[in-house]
Amino acid sequence: MKNKILFLFLLVILKNTSVYSQPLSQKHDYKSDIDYFSSHLISGHKNLFANISKVAFDSLINDLKNRAGVLTQEEFIVELFRINARIADEHTRIDPGFENIFPFRFEYFDEGLAIILADSLSSKYLSCRVLAIDHHQVQEVISKLSSILKKDNPSFIKFWMAYYCNKPQLLYGLGLIENQQQASFRLLTATGDTITAIVPSIPVNKVTTLVKAEPLNHILPYMRDDFYWYQYDTTHNTMYFDYAKCSEDDKLSFNDFNTNIFREIELRKPSKLVVDLRFNGGGNSSVLHPFLKNIKGNYLNTKGKLYVLVGRKTFSSALMNAVDFVKNTNAIIVGEPTGANINHFGEVKSFQLPDSKITVYYSTKFWNNWPGHNGPLVPDIAVSHSYFDFLNGKDEAMEYILKQ
Repeated sequence: MKNKILFLFLLVILKNTSVYSQPLSQKHDYKSDIDYFSSHLISGHKNLFANISKVAFDSLINDLKNRAGVLTQEEFIVELFRINARIADEHTRIDPGFENIFPFRFEYFDEGLAIILADSLSSKYLSCRVLAIDHHQVQEVISKLSSILKKDNPSFIKFWMAYYCNKPQLLYGLGLIENQQQASFRLLTATGDTITAIVPSIPVNKVTTLVKAEPLNHILPYMRDDFYWYQYDTTHNTMYFDYAKCSEDDKLSFNDFNTNIFREIELRKPSKLVVDLRFNGGGNSSVLHPFLKNIKGNYLNTKGKLYVLVGRKTFSSALMNAVDFVKNTNAIIVGEPTGANINHFGEVKSFQLPDSKITVYYSTKFWNNWPGHNGPLVPDIAVSHSYFDFLNGKDEAMEYILKQ
């Protein structure tokens, strides 16, 4: 399974199928944690009040302190998420250290949520669409999860809403499930049958192999787990370059990789080059610089020959690389708007709340990558993200490019 999925989605197989009763959630006074949260964000963040006024922030903090003694830990976590959503910085985030998850990885399609990865015991539910969780219709689930995420970028919401959908602690805090040890999932199979699955949650520290939905076997970026790799398509005379992580791979330096791919380009003379940044969550933006330098003087740096794929999972340094392509090459950008905003905070540090042990990540620098350009990077060619195309193993973005 690809690292691009695994580093963001920590899923595991079910070791024990016994059903446990839900332990009572204990209320606790979190005033000291709230003070620590507030003071450390104010002192450490590059500009905490870029998107929220200090008056509004202080009001949220004081309101939370007034309710601190009657909150369960799950409710406290949800309230921290709500405040963080108002801060509206994609790199400033709350990490409760989720100990349990449901054994699914969800994807948000145009038609709704579906299961694309699962543990081996739950693999029969792969490719099913979600209709309800514990009698809450899926639109309510989507709405409540979206309500605790920043609002300025729909792609950001689509990605993180699906990511958090398998976290029982968060679902419980939002009132979407009654028991963190198990939940009822009403599902619609690929053949149109409605089924109900009682699914236990599982401990995160029992990590093992995941099963992916069969259609993913036919979609290029899911086929390998290397940080960067390429493949030449003889039929379409197209070179595909999957740039999955902005980091050096211990197995092959990027400089060596860069030499190899341009040697192959010189040999094959492809009519198109596709650079796939859709699943790249970031790292070090400078890793790709040798490629960017070479492509500028290459015959492929021509409108209609160079394509860059972006999407909701294009974050941080990968977004910065996509902006480089737009500003400095003749690439056509294809896909969905990026999950990251063009200009954003970054250079992340963290602290831990002393009582609840929740980790808070915060930004210490602002990256003004393209002055005057707000929001996500919007592609030149927008493509759908259809569940039915997924079922047929179709990659809408690649299909568009190959037809040109």
